Amino acid sequence: MKTPYVRVIGSSDWLQEPGDDHSCYTVNDRVLVDACPSVVQQLLTRGIDPVNIKTVCFTHMHCDHYMGLAPLLFYWRVRLGSYAPFTIIGPKATIRAAVDRALNYIYHDSESIWDEVDALPTIIEIEDEGCVELEDLVITSAASNHAVPGLCYRFTDKASGHAACFSGDTWKTDKLPAFFKDADLLLHECSCGAGVMTEENNPGGHSSGHDVAALCHIAKPKRLLLTHAGMNNRLPAMVICKNELDIPVDWAIPSRVYEF
Repeated sequence: MKTPYVRVIGSSDWLQEPGDDHSCYTVNDRVLVDACPSVVQQLLTRGIDPVNIKTVCFTHMHCDHYMGLAPLLFYWRVRLGSYAPFTIIGPKATIRAAVDRALNYIYHDSESIWDEVDALPTIIEIEDEGCVELEDLVITSAASNHAVPGLCYRFTDKASGHAACFSGDTWKTDKLPAFFKDADLLLHECSCGAGVMTEENNPGGHSSGHDVAALCHIAKPKRLLLTHAGMNNRLPAMVICKNELDIPVDWAIPSRVYEF
């Protein structure tokens, strides 16, 4: 039985750092979670053929999470001339418009966007809770608490029953501890570092180390990877979570593979 894994492509926040693009990950190198701008080159450099990424799950449609969609679709167009069986999953309120923007960017110089390819991507729109079944994974979702419509994801490996969860960009909600419950691996954003977040100072809907630790006390994941924070906020969030939790806590290091 092959052990499932998450590969970190990027773990920076909205400001890229040297050697670290925006938040982006693969699951078993077949599913992409968000798409950073350099995703095609990142995949190729790691020996992953981008046409083997047949499913992309978007947590939300802020540009630092989906700017890589157009390059990825363009790669498929050049290699295959078709987007079958490319599937894009994301928030119902925003995903279709974002895909349209990416396709219009690629085909802006063509008379007809739709005549040049054999098939367009399949779009799965999820409002809050959803379930998509792949050959080796079951993907479920829950609504995030962010400035725009968003989703958190849980990937359950069919063979082992193990689960990896992704918070995307979110602040706390009543439902997320249960959604992340007993995850073998939880990747959670910590954009706010050591901040104490309130309704008044958190209009964007992000988490701090305190928020992540509080969630983990209830959800009890087996391992925590912190992600989506600038350099100044990474260590403060790490210190809080390491001090408050008795599980392994690490930073999501680009290029690193984490089994779950």
